[in-house]
Amino acid sequence: MTPLAVAAVWAGAGTAGAALLPSVRLRRLGALVPLAGLAALLAAAAAAEVAVPGGSPAASLSLDRTALGLLAACAVSLALLLLIAPTVDGPELRALGLVGAAAVVALAAGSSIVWAMALLGGTCVLALRWIAMAPGRATFASGRVAIGGAGALVAAAPFLPVGGALTGPRPVLVAALLACGLASLLGLLPLGGWTLGALSSVASADVAAWPLLMAPAVLLSAQRVLTILPVLGLVYYEGILTVLGLSTALWHALMSVRQGTRARYGRVVLADLGLAAAAIGTGHIAQSQPALLLLVLTHLLAGPVLLQREGAGGGRLAWLLLCGLPPSPSFWGRLLVVEALTQASFWGTVAALATMSLQFMTSVRVLVEGRRRAETGDELKPGLRWAIVEAARWAAILGGVTVGLAPHGALMFVFGVH
Repeated sequence: MTPLAVAAVWAGAGTAGAALLPSVRLRRLGALVPLAGLAALLAAAAAAEVAVPGGSPAASLSLDRTALGLLAACAVSLALLLLIAPTVDGPELRALGLVGAAAVVALAAGSSIVWAMALLGGTCVLALRWIAMAPGRATFASGRVAIGGAGALVAAAPFLPVGGALTGPRPVLVAALLACGLASLLGLLPLGGWTLGALSSVASADVAAWPLLMAPAVLLSAQRVLTILPVLGLVYYEGILTVLGLSTALWHALMSVRQGTRARYGRVVLADLGLAAAAIGTGHIAQSQPALLLLVLTHLLAGPVLLQREGAGGGRLAWLLLCGLPPSPSFWGRLLVVEALTQASFWGTVAALATMSLQFMTSVRVLVEGRRRAETGDELKPGLRWAIVEAARWAAILGGVTVGLAPHGALMFVFGVH
């Protein structure tokens, strides 16, 4: 199965799910949409050794082992979230399928223009869905800032690869467009206010496509940009990502100590995205790639539980995955970030350590508070639905524990990274 067929399965499953499941009152089967995408990805992995003829239109699309593993992990995470979510209306499945298709094309694209247009398309789908569900300043900002950032990638795409332009303004311009465009899609300061607004005002099933699908794909794309820029461009690209990433990580880690539960988790997500971006900015791929993959995997497992609104179920055990102490999976990812920064910047290392300390304080505060709101009247009573939700929660939490106990094995099994 080619990547183009995988993208078609994602889009088709999402569209069919949005059209059919509400009409037959089977919205809870929405988890089948990401599972269909997962099945297509597994089929693509099984057929990866079959050569695609060079004359085929699909020849320019190719998913490597890391991209396949990332997309498969995202699909599992989204399925768990849809099983746990209090409500699934149906239309969000269409957006989920289209964003999944865009992520597949973006990670498989051999053409920079196709890559940029795929990210632009996925961002537009998310922004339109969020604006339709919760019109307001926060969601309108997602349309302005995120789509503007994707537009910057489209503007840079015709100049890639930079090739022999080792000096002059061209590599600097391309590097600045790429860094700022990717930073806006990742929600890095000063371009990331739209992410917090969306996380606070949009339901978990609608907002999940960004932290559990789009952001991981953008992070992996940011890592790959390191291989196509000349030295002069890399200086600016890495510098911008490092500064914006560390600023984002430190600010959101500080603010997360003061926030409510759901807003607090959004801050922690952005802080870890900032740390991953800063690791990429060091240029040390041997440390930055496993760091970003472990941080992404941590949130793919904790996110389905912690993205739910308060009262939808306790998440204190899921917060243990984010405390930053061994054997939590977040510890290993953040440790690799520090290793990458120690080779690049002393003050960057200090900022990362301060961020990790604040994130630990956030987790401790959640655990010490240990309270569930009084509005738990919507807690499920024992039954089939309750059993499914609890099974999904525990699957996510135990998966995180497994990653924390065997991080190298998890990287090898999921992403094929040694």
